Amino acid sequence: MTIALTVFALIGITGPATAAEAAATSDSRTYDVQAVAGFETGLVSLAFIDDRLAAGQPYTFDTWVNTDVEVTLHAYNPIKEAGVRDTFYGVGDELCTPDAAPGVCQPYTGPFVVDGTAGTTVSFYSTNTSGASETKVEPVEVLIDKEPPVMSCSASPEELWAPNNRFIDVATAVTAVDEVSGPADFWLDAIADSYGDADTGIQGFELGEADIDGSMLAKRSGRLGTRVYTLTYASADHLGNTGTCEVTVSVPHDQRRRNSLS
Repeated sequence: MTIALTVFALIGITGPATAAEAAATSDSRTYDVQAVAGFETGLVSLAFIDDRLAAGQPYTFDTWVNTDVEVTLHAYNPIKEAGVRDTFYGVGDELCTPDAAPGVCQPYTGPFVVDGTAGTTVSFYSTNTSGASETKVEPVEVLIDKEPPVMSCSASPEELWAPNNRFIDVATAVTAVDEVSGPADFWLDAIADSYGDADTGIQGFELGEADIDGSMLAKRSGRLGTRVYTLTYASADHLGNTGTCEVTVSVPHDQRRRNSLS
């Protein structure tokens, strides 16, 4: 999925303009300006977001999304006789300006997709038919986070011995880190028992909560072998990217392997 973002570069303007004025004075020979929904003013350049939707929502500058962003550049000159000749743009930390180093700017020929993770700067400028360039152009920031939180989890103890039919306290340690768009909360998402009896084998761990303390039954069947309890934790950032991690606690069938290693 991609989200549509439209940026309007204005050449030679000396004061605020309205969306209606932008549409009325656009150079239709070069760009088609339609369906303008919002705008912010500047002395030379204005940035507009149109009302075309993708994934059910428009893109807004400097906000986080978890999809690619399709960028469309539009330019017009309120001095119709001067017109618009070319538009150039750049994606990245080096800004595309009239005096940028070779290779920073590329000619704009149609919509392009920004798909990187974290913040990406899109800069641009246009020239009139005489080759004169805009003198003040503000870049825009596109913020994309497709990555789920990075999670890690562990349990103490990891093994319950002896199998004496008693509940043993178990504590888990869980971390969830989202280094792109910000911190992430976690919760206990699932509880499982290899014997299929989690309701009686696990106590104190509450689903849907950031619960890290409970107890597990130190009991296993000689016929069924080692019993394994599994706790699955999940974490989501504010964009809905979700990560998981699992901890297991076992009630071994016996300790012959442990004794052979000691």
